[in-house]
Amino acid sequence: MRKRAGPVVDPASVADAVGRVVAGLEAPLPLSTLGTLVRRGGVPLGNPALREVLDRLVASGAAFEHPVGRTAANPSPRYWRRPASVFVLETLRGALARQPEWTPAQLRKLVPQAYHELVEEQVGALLATGALHPAPARGRSQKFRTAPPRPTGALTAAQLQSLRKLVGRVNELRRPALAFDDLLALLDGVDAAAAAATPAAPRPQAEPPTEAMLLRWYAEDLPRRDGLRSMPIPWTWRRYQAHCSNSGRTPDAAALAALLRSLHAAGRISLTVHDAPVSIPDTERALLPAREDGRPFYYWTPIDAAR
Repeated sequence: MRKRAGPVVDPASVADAVGRVVAGLEAPLPLSTLGTLVRRGGVPLGNPALREVLDRLVASGAAFEHPVGRTAANPSPRYWRRPASVFVLETLRGALARQPEWTPAQLRKLVPQAYHELVEEQVGALLATGALHPAPARGRSQKFRTAPPRPTGALTAAQLQSLRKLVGRVNELRRPALAFDDLLALLDGVDAAAAAATPAAPRPQAEPPTEAMLLRWYAEDLPRRDGLRSMPIPWTWRRYQAHCSNSGRTPDAAALAALLRSLHAAGRISLTVHDAPVSIPDTERALLPAREDGRPFYYWTPIDAAR
């Protein structure tokens, strides 16, 4: 009796199904666990075949391979919808929102050991953007805080007590008396009374970007594209941010997106989507104009430059 052939599996459909599973992951998973999820979803795929599909998704940018757990008995690569550095950064940001002070060891423990080498790099990125600040050193314990440190935070309890006694001695002859908290504010460089009486003035709205600005920034950034003619919109946004910062104004993301759409409609530029939109960080996705089907445009190219 001739053995009945099994159902024909479309490789593209399998890749789409695996890609959807990866895109829905909240955190990176090892190949073995990911295989279980894929098979529960109705795709009869063994782990060796799944590895081949994932390799193709990684090559296309639809998935990212993450570090292997070093302590695992049978180490297996992990996969996620974004790079390992983004996973570490998002984990750190989520933790900083819950607790204001951390030691380096505590930050490393937030992610599996295989990611520890990336923690220092992402802490450096958070320090550079002002999302994290080094706390005043006390003893051998280094700490980071989410709020800028107050200069008087470096004083010990004994020094604060001595300072309080000194203010009390001065106030015996001073009129009006000096409040201890006002002295601390003075040492911290804060005029508490003025800050309470004068609300912070909002920064003026930036001038809308123009086509001439875009073309100038395009020419400045083009050498970094290594021969490619398309320009990432987030690169242009950073140029616009720097332009606004120099004039003390606030950049307008909606104005930039509207300009790109209008130039595209007029045939002045072309807009193209990202090959792997799931890998676009949320901070960048908010800047991007979208197609009618909702997919975000990620690159723009002057029409003359594209010829």
